[in-house]
Formats: sequence, C-alpha cells, structure tokens
Amino acid sequence: MEIIWRPIEDRDEKIINSWLDNDAKKMLCMENVSWQQTARDIGECLSIMNNAQFRNAIGYVDGEPVCALMFGVEFSGKILRLYNILVAPKHRNKGVAKSAMEDILSNENKFELNKTYDKIVFSILPENKISEKLAKTFNFKFDGENDIYLDFSCDLNKELTK
Repeated sequence: MEIIWRPIEDRDEKIINSWLDNDAKKMLCMENVSWQQTARDIGECLSIMNNAQFRNAIGYVDGEPVCALMFGVEFSGKILRLYNILVAPKHRNKGVAKSAMEDILSNENKFELNKTYDKIVFSILPENKISEKLAKTFNFKFDGENDIYLDFSCDLNKELTK
C-alpha cells in the first residue's frame, strides 16, 4: 500500500478529530487536548532543542485520508521518537499502520528528515496492545518504563525484520 504524505494543516483538524473516539483519545493521551494542540506543544518543545525536528503528517491512499502521524527527532538528533499513529476507523486492520511504520523506517526519507538518528523510540501506554503489537512486528524491543509509558526501541544499525 502506498501512502502519500503531506504536512497536517489547520483544515485537516476536523478530519483527524472525526477519527478520535474516546478509546483513541485515551490511547493517544488526548482526552483533554486536540491533535492540533498536541502537535503544537511538541513542536514548541522540540524547537528549543539542538538538532531537533518535528513532523505532523497526514497520509492519503487513493486520494482519501487514512492515517496521521506525529514524530520528532530528539536528544541532539540521536533519537527519532514516534509520538502518535492514528488510523481512520474505516481503514483500521487493513495494514495502514504497518505501511506508515515502513515509511518511517524507510531509507527513502519520505518525511524529509535529516537522518542524524540511529534509534527510534515508540512510547506506548501499557493498555495499548495494538501499538505494542505494531512495535514488535518491526522488532522494537521493550526498553523500560518512562513515566506512564512503556518504551519500545529499535536500533537502526541492526537489521529490521517484519
């Protein structure tokens, strides 16, 4: 499945919010804030870090929005942290999240990132078994607890298998 990515704009907020039911809001820690506000907060935080980068992207398949991603490069450019993956309800369980993860891990640089990082960290709430399964599909290893999250990481210097 080929996903065409573009940066999320204000006009996309209504589309993304329509995908956020109560369960999705809980899993993404957005019970009290919108996707847009979360992206703004993370982007502002990263803007003061050395070599940091932030991406807030919406993905389309056959002209239809199917997925949204939020991720950034942290720790002086050494780690790419995946904050949120959200798949449109009618496209769930169809491999969209897997394709999105493949695009993030790809050497094609679909998100125009400076590839200064060699590790990806995916922080997941303990009850988010779907995201945990996705992380394990790409050989992310449990890396410990970080506040309320479970961290899974992937060393990009090692071979990734799916």
